[in-house]
Amino acid sequence: MNELNYNKAYLIRFKRIENLGYLKTKIFPQFNSILNEDDFKHLAIAEDKNGRDVMVLFVEQTKAKAFINICSIKKLIIEYPRDITNDLIYNNIKEKVILKMMEKSSEFKPAFDTFFRKHLTVDIVLEKISKSGMDSLTEIEREILNEQ
Repeated sequence: MNELNYNKAYLIRFKRIENLGYLKTKIFPQFNSILNEDDFKHLAIAEDKNGRDVMVLFVEQTKAKAFINICSIKKLIIEYPRDITNDLIYNNIKEKVILKMMEKSSEFKPAFDTFFRKHLTVDIVLEKISKSGMDSLTEIEREILNEQ
């Protein structure tokens, strides 16, 4: 697997698209011109309580911007994508759909784990310990501490 530059994590909310044929023939080919097969391993997508797709995209900024641009042109996005990098790093995520994507049983957990391994620092983990205690640490946060 090539080394990825995970500069940011973007939260993208999509409109509900009923026409799957349109997606497959008009939209997906354009995505494939931006995101390679490996990039697709670094995103998470799930349906929110309103039946709309929510995506967390972990790719380098140039690819994310191109992907978001296509989605905007095709009017697929409900609201402008939001950078949630710091919310993830500092554990400030409140949205249930994202928390569910991060669970151990989720097929998307590896994408989140890779992101955390690239962004978490000992200082961030120590800050979390001072606020919430050792019991609040995730497996990856414990790994970061043990590496030091």
